[in-house]
Amino acid sequence: MIMKKEMKRTKRLGRKSIFSPQQEHSKRRNPMFKESLPENIINEISNLSNTSLLFLLEHIYNLIMKSERDIYLNNNDDYANGYEKRGLGTPVGKMNLSVARTRNSIFRPQILPDKYQRDTDEKINLIKSLLTTNYNPNDIAKILKNIGLSYSVNDMKKITSELLDDFKKWNSRPIPQDLIAVYIDGYQAPINYDNNVIKATTFTVIGIDFKGKKDIYGIYTYKGKENKEFWLNVFNDLNNRGLKRFVFIITDDFKGLNEPIEQLFPNSKRQLCIVHLIRNAKRNLSKEHYDLFKKTIDSIKKASNIKEGINMFDKLLDELEPHYKSYINYLRKNTQYYLNFLLFPEELRFIFCTTNIVESFNSILDKIRCQKGGFFQSENILHVNIYIRYLNLYKKWKNGYPKLIPQLYYLRQIFVNIFGELPYEN
Repeated sequence: MIMKKEMKRTKRLGRKSIFSPQQEHSKRRNPMFKESLPENIINEISNLSNTSLLFLLEHIYNLIMKSERDIYLNNNDDYANGYEKRGLGTPVGKMNLSVARTRNSIFRPQILPDKYQRDTDEKINLIKSLLTTNYNPNDIAKILKNIGLSYSVNDMKKITSELLDDFKKWNSRPIPQDLIAVYIDGYQAPINYDNNVIKATTFTVIGIDFKGKKDIYGIYTYKGKENKEFWLNVFNDLNNRGLKRFVFIITDDFKGLNEPIEQLFPNSKRQLCIVHLIRNAKRNLSKEHYDLFKKTIDSIKKASNIKEGINMFDKLLDELEPHYKSYINYLRKNTQYYLNFLLFPEELRFIFCTTNIVESFNSILDKIRCQKGGFFQSENILHVNIYIRYLNLYKKWKNGYPKLIPQLYYLRQIFVNIFGELPYEN
């Protein structure tokens, strides 16, 4: 009885094949021609709200329909004919889709249900299986068979490769000319390169524009220790894509970073992350001296101006120097970089003194890494993970940073004081 129901469902959901009649015949005759899926490319979807999942599903459906049309056109005498808008109901809400069309109107994407019907849980589970690690290949093959989709392994590889193409376009898109702040932090993780799992660092560049909105402006994965040449490549890339000026850049003390910033962005203020400062102090100081250090930093955060903060920090270093000469010399050399956030009013300092914005994003990647067995199967897998996660975050970020928006006028005046004119707002 159950088998009959499954057969009826498969027949009802049947679609015009994306293959030619000759290829369909080959598929039936050739037992090696099996439908299957490639490696899954992202997880965490099960933790998303329906709104976030719907946003991702719209993107994936549109990619699949475009790829289906490409496959169809490779095997049929027909031409692409743009897209038509269509709403589609699903168990998680209504999607607004751009359905790929052809000139002769025979082609229809298999991924769509029959006209006037909602999409099913099985179909949604299929798309989620492209994005998650919740399904093994056998589970995915069963879902495909049950809902009557005739994708081959090569077809599915083409569809999923569209995500990587989108990442590359996104990571090279034009970016704003002027920003309030740029944040850079690194995430180190094992990645499989040609069957050798080695550690590489992915640096994420997040910026805040003069509308108070956060966005990711660059992803740079690097094998080995970062150096001046690497950072010159990063900043030249950002510069070539449009970035010219920013008030603040907040980073950790990465090797080789100072000179490229001074060379390409000489008027910008650099801030070293206070959170990293406190973590490093815990490693370098005794418990008693660390407690004193942390308490003093908490007081410095409330200083009336940067001059007062520097005086407080100098007194702390004078007290600690006899015990930790080398470490204190390092701190003296970087005092200004650690305390530049005091140029802002107290209600804004928490935004500009740490790289927490990037670290929050990195923590998401680390959860994905753990669920993938402790490493990323390739650099491409990592980059697609980043891109899909970004699609979800961008929807949350588009309304701006609530605590920053009331201060935008003040921040524009700081920009004017540094650069002599108002920022250009795209």
